[in-house]
Amino acid sequence: MKRILWTIMLGTIISSVYAQTDLKKITKKDKEKSVQETYYVLKTDRSVRQGDYTRFVNNKKVITGQFSANKETGIWTFYDADNSVDLKYDYDNDSVLFVDIQNDTSGLDRPMIYLGSLYGARYTVMTNLRYPVEAAENGKSGRILIDIFVDKNGEVYDYKVRESVYIPLDNEALRVVKMIPQKWLPAIKDGEPIEGKYTFPVVFVLQ
Repeated sequence: MKRILWTIMLGTIISSVYAQTDLKKITKKDKEKSVQETYYVLKTDRSVRQGDYTRFVNNKKVITGQFSANKETGIWTFYDADNSVDLKYDYDNDSVLFVDIQNDTSGLDRPMIYLGSLYGARYTVMTNLRYPVEAAENGKSGRILIDIFVDKNGEVYDYKVRESVYIPLDNEALRVVKMIPQKWLPAIKDGEPIEGKYTFPVVFVLQ
């Protein structure tokens, strides 16, 4: 019996090592080298991700997970800027294992959840935001609130300015919020997915 078990274990180890030799590690950075992705692809087809995945923003780990045949698999973890966990999501079972809830969830089984790093989303907005010349010349600044509307399938179907400051600023806020990767889990009420909205703030400050 021990010999059979040892044979099985040895075969598993050999298979695992062989699988690693079929993979190539990829490291991608943006132009400013502030966003970095590390993952593995098949040597025979580098368009197929397989194995561990990690994303960093400003040298802070924001996402960890695994791919199998180019699809997210297993438990993925999403982090905030202080390395605290925002969300743990199990792709295999389509279930939320942990979420740091900050919005009002009254009357809901589960709130609408951003399936990603909120720190990463805020960084996308911050690094792509451009101060409109007209607004700067007229001394306009302030906080704009953008509502992101998500249907019961988790798809974004609209964006609206909830709190306006100045039209050129509003338009710029809308532009950058639309650049955020839009992956959402719909809110759940009485056991059923429902439409929802998430409010994203964009702040313009004159220096």
